[in-house]
Amino acid sequence: MSLFSFLKRKPSQPQEQRKPRACLPTYVTKERVILSKAGSRLRDTHEMRLAQQFAASKGLKLMLAIRPAAQMESALNTYLRQQGVEITEAQMEDYSVYFGHAKSDGQETDGWVLGNSAALAALTQSTRSLWLRDKLRIGAAFSGDTLQELESAMLKENSRVLNVDGEIVRDALMRLISAAKRNGGAVFIQ
Repeated sequence: MSLFSFLKRKPSQPQEQRKPRACLPTYVTKERVILSKAGSRLRDTHEMRLAQQFAASKGLKLMLAIRPAAQMESALNTYLRQQGVEITEAQMEDYSVYFGHAKSDGQETDGWVLGNSAALAALTQSTRSLWLRDKLRIGAAFSGDTLQELESAMLKENSRVLNVDGEIVRDALMRLISAAKRNGGAVFIQ
């Protein structure tokens, strides 16, 4: 290969790597890190694994507090049991809120923690769109036409609310929407 042809080559596409993310435990005691989740269906997300790593790094045990009758994906249940995570049912006022992107097969590929229940309330109150105020809630999933509606509504917003990673939620959510549109997946709130 000549030097000229080497210089003309297109650089290889960088592989997408997960951005380092933070988790937000609901409570931390002397013995436990408690992560409260309010959804009726819990997905196997990066947030759950981050919470376990956080607890282990502090020498503490992770406790996952879930609503009565909440259902977990089998992969999540297996992972939590293998890690010795204590799972308890509880009524809760405060909980962690996670926005994620899942591929068409349902496997989560990216996501971030918004904050707690107060952060979700602040986000919904900061939106001008009544549609967004109604749809931005725990358990929501957006794909197909509703994903397009979410994108359209978010493009009109100018909220400066930040997630726990210090990103503007509007921009971070637009990245999840773009990823979901690229592969026929969905954006979800857990």
